[in-house]
Amino acid sequence: MERISKYQLIAIIILHEIGSASLFYLGGKAKQDSWIAILIAMVAGLFLLFFLTLNIHLKEPKKNLIELVTTYFGKYFGGVIAIVYIIFFSYSSVRNVREFGEIVLLTLLPDTPISVVMLVLVIISTYAVYMGVEVIFRIGEFILPFFIFIYFVIFVLFFSSDILNFEYMLPVLENGIMIVIKESIPRILSFPFSEMFLFLMYFKYFEDKKSIKKITVLTYLFSGLFIVWMNIMILAALGPLSTMNIIPLLSSIRLIEIGGIIERMDPLFVLVLFISVFIKQTAYYLAAVLALSQLVKKEYRKMILPIGAFIFFGSFLERNFTQQIWIGTEIMTVYIMPVVYILLPILLLMLIYVRGYFNKRLSKR
Repeated sequence: MERISKYQLIAIIILHEIGSASLFYLGGKAKQDSWIAILIAMVAGLFLLFFLTLNIHLKEPKKNLIELVTTYFGKYFGGVIAIVYIIFFSYSSVRNVREFGEIVLLTLLPDTPISVVMLVLVIISTYAVYMGVEVIFRIGEFILPFFIFIYFVIFVLFFSSDILNFEYMLPVLENGIMIVIKESIPRILSFPFSEMFLFLMYFKYFEDKKSIKKITVLTYLFSGLFIVWMNIMILAALGPLSTMNIIPLLSSIRLIEIGGIIERMDPLFVLVLFISVFIKQTAYYLAAVLALSQLVKKEYRKMILPIGAFIFFGSFLERNFTQQIWIGTEIMTVYIMPVVYILLPILLLMLIYVRGYFNKRLSKR
């Protein structure tokens, strides 16, 4: 059986959670209080992670998500829920592929057909998925230092170029706390913080069960605070224009100019984009493949091409990037993700406790 080390789990959690979340301005409706909205969502997500996701795993540490739902919801209803997760994981991968294609065309290869860009990403991810869980987590372990270094360089350039104005964060709570809470829950809670539930597909491979809570929670907190900080950087650089930019991090980086020599730092953005999207998209891709193989009881490599084809052709569903973002912010985070990442897991945990209670009573008799 494949195994995941501590550092590999840390790396993939950071890359998955920060992922594309740092590229966008979260909590735009809260305006200058967006960072507070992210903090609130992060705390809510921490409760979900600690009391829901990790609790489910520690009750059944040898089973992944699909094994859990088919065990506790039953063969037929559990099978329907498993199909829901397979479609959801695949569609999440679709969204990351489309985001990557659109942003690469905007920043680096404007004359290249988007189908070619997306096909290249899917092919690379397909090879990684074919190699298995351990290889993907080793890739995360290898590229995390480069990811952190690139962001460190971006932070240094932000401060060195004198484009940050932290007065854009004032006044605090100008429109009250309720609008901030409404923006944080469910939108920001759904994306990116509830996405930690995906790791129920991977926790079973982690080799050190005793430290899984500590490692996962601390890594989650680091990722969450990183996202808060990135949002503050974008707000300080762009001010009210943060909510008007489709890709605010890119617009912020384009403002960097030091001595008329250092400017047009788009390649840094593209590097961050590729690392973030590749890991996140591949994690969802592999989760869908493992889920389908578990459901149909087939070797997982036989499921790679069907899921890969679905991801590639599904990436053409949205007419344009604007529609892609609208579906993500108004449909996925409000209606779909709360069901698959919060409601169904709550029902699953309740069933685990109920069955455990009755099993204890039966054993006493």
